Amino acid sequence: MSYDIMVIDRHERFVKVKDFEAWFDKTTQWDEPLDYNDPSHATQRLQAWYEKMRETVPPMNGPYASEDNPDIAADYSIARDAIYVAMSWEHAKEQRVTAWRLAMQLGLAFFDISGTSCVYYPDGWKLLCTGKQKQIEEAEEEYNKSEKHLVNIFIVCFLLLCLLFITYFTGSKELNTIQTVVTLLTFAVIGVDGWLLSAAKKKRDKRLAEIENEEEKKVDIDVYYPTFMIPDQTLKSIIRSVPSTRVILYDYIKDHSISKEWKEWAFSMMETGYNTDGIVQLAGEDLSMNPFEFKELASRIFNELGICVSPQLAYEQYILWIANQVDHGELSAKEGFQILYEAAVDSEYDDAFMAFYQLNDAFGILVDQNGYSEDAIERMRRDVFMNYLMQNGSDSH
Repeated sequence: MSYDIMVIDRHERFVKVKDFEAWFDKTTQWDEPLDYNDPSHATQRLQAWYEKMRETVPPMNGPYASEDNPDIAADYSIARDAIYVAMSWEHAKEQRVTAWRLAMQLGLAFFDISGTSCVYYPDGWKLLCTGKQKQIEEAEEEYNKSEKHLVNIFIVCFLLLCLLFITYFTGSKELNTIQTVVTLLTFAVIGVDGWLLSAAKKKRDKRLAEIENEEEKKVDIDVYYPTFMIPDQTLKSIIRSVPSTRVILYDYIKDHSISKEWKEWAFSMMETGYNTDGIVQLAGEDLSMNPFEFKELASRIFNELGICVSPQLAYEQYILWIANQVDHGELSAKEGFQILYEAAVDSEYDDAFMAFYQLNDAFGILVDQNGYSEDAIERMRRDVFMNYLMQNGSDSH
C-alpha cells in the first residue's frame, strides 16, 4: 500500500467535491494516448515541480528513473494537468511536505489523497474531498433546487395578484366574483408555498445535523505527520534568525493591514538571507497598500517560505513571543497577561489563550479580595511565563 498525493495545474479551481471527483476519476483512467512516465507533455509548472521534486524523491519509472535510491523512489504518473505520485509510507512524512511546499511555491494545487483528503491551493483555498463533505453539498444542492422552484411559484402568484388587483375595478360583477375566488386561491397557494419552503429548510438543516453526527473512517497518518504545517526545525530556524516572525504569524491570522512591523520584518528577513520575491516586494511597498492586495502578498510570502499558517500555530508562537518579551524585560508580566487576556477575547476564547485568561482573573481576585501585594502577584505571573518557556522553548538571542 502506498501513500498517494497529486499536484494539479488547472485554470479553474474546484469548488464542489462532485466536480473534482468527476475530473479525478477521468484523469486517473490513464487512457489518453500519452506516455505517463514522460513529463514532456505536462504543463510548464508541473514540469518545473517534477524537476525539483525528483532531486529529493527520484522516480522509479520513466526517462529519469534511478536505481541508486530504491527505498526513497516514488512512482510518478504524469498527465497533462496533473502528476500523481505513489510513495512509500516509510518516507511519506518528509516527501509529502516536500511535495506540498514545492506545489505552493509554483502555484499548483496539492491533493493529499492518503492523508487529509483535501485539495490545497496556494492562496489558502481548500476543498475537503470526503464522503461527508459530498453529502453536505448534495443536501445544500437539493435545498437550493427546491428553494428556486418555490420562489418561482411565489413570483408567479405575486404577479397574478397584481394583475387581479388592476383588473378588479374594471370587470363586470360576474368577473369580479371569479377574480375574488382566484385571488383567494392564489393566497392559499402562496401560503402553501411558504410552508413548503420552510419545510425544505428544516429538512436540509436536519440532514446537515445528521451528516455532522456521522463518523467517517479516517486514515491514521499521525505517526507519519500529524498536522499539515511547516516542519518544526525549519520554523525554529526562521524564528532563530528573525524572532519577530512569531508576531507576524499572529498578525497574519488576525488579517491585519500592512504596517511598519511587517516592513521591518521584511527587512530583517532579507538581512538574514530570506530574499524571496514576496519579501523583497513587501520591503518596498507603501503603508497605504490596498488591504486585499496585501493579503494576497502575505499569503504568497508564506507559500514561498513553505509555511502553512494555521491559527493554532500562530497562537502558540504568539504566546512564546510574549513570554520571551517578559523574560527579556521588554514587558512586565502583568502587561504580558493583559495582552494574552485580550487575545483570548479577540480569538473568541481559543483554548490556546484560556489559561492566561482565567489566571488573569484569578490574580485580580487575589489582589482585591485576599490582600496579595502587586509584587507577589507579579512574581507569580512571571513564574507562569518562565514555566511556559521551559516547556515550549525560547528564543536563542
